[in-house]
Parts: sequence; C-alpha cells; structure tokens
Amino acid sequence: MDAPIFLQPEKKEYNKKALTEKLHKIEFDLLDSAEKYDLTLTCLDFQVPGFDKFTI
Repeated sequence: MDAPIFLQPEKKEYNKKALTEKLHKIEFDLLDSAEKYDLTLTCLDFQVPGFDKFTI
C-alpha cells in the first residue's frame, strides 16, 4: 500500500551527512537539557483537557 501523496517525501537529492549532523545536534540538545533542568517540575500554567498536568 502506498502512502498518500501529501505524506510522500519530495523527490530530490538529500545530503545524508547534513541530515545526520542535524539529528546529532538535536540529540545533543535533548541530552544536554535533560542534564541541566529538573525534569520533575510540573507545569501549572496550562493543562490539556483529558490529561493530567505535564512535567518539563
């Protein structure tokens, strides 16, 4: 089964090295944030209906 047209990636040459570097930067930023911030803090300003309050 094929994906709908709007979900199919653009047919072009992708630079694998550049994309991999972007992913590594995102991973580094997430790991860095996880070390720097207290992830147990609860966000009290906003609550999504149907969910409890979110942590950082």
